[in-house]
Amino acid sequence: MSTSQPASPRSRRWRWLIGVVTLILGIALVGPLIWDGVLSGLLMVDVLRPLRPGPVMWVTRSPQETRVTFTGSQRMMEANLYTPA
Repeated sequence: MSTSQPASPRSRRWRWLIGVVTLILGIALVGPLIWDGVLSGLLMVDVLRPLRPGPVMWVTRSPQETRVTFTGSQRMMEANLYTPA
C-alpha cells in the first residue's frame, strides 16, 4: 500500500513557481556566457579565413623596399623604408 498522498493544488503552484523562477535565473546567468561563446566562435571563423588579394593588389604594384642603417642613442639602428614602385 502506498502511504503518499496526492500533492495539493497549492503545493503544485509553488513547485511551478519555483521551477519558473529557477529557469529564468538560470537563463539570466548562463545566457550571456552562451552568447559570448557563440560570438567568439563566429569571430574565429572570420579571423581564421585566409585573406585573398583584393582589387587594390590587382591595380597597384608591390612597394620598393630599402634598408637603412643609422646611429642613434649610442647604437646602430636599422629600418625598412617602403616607397611606391
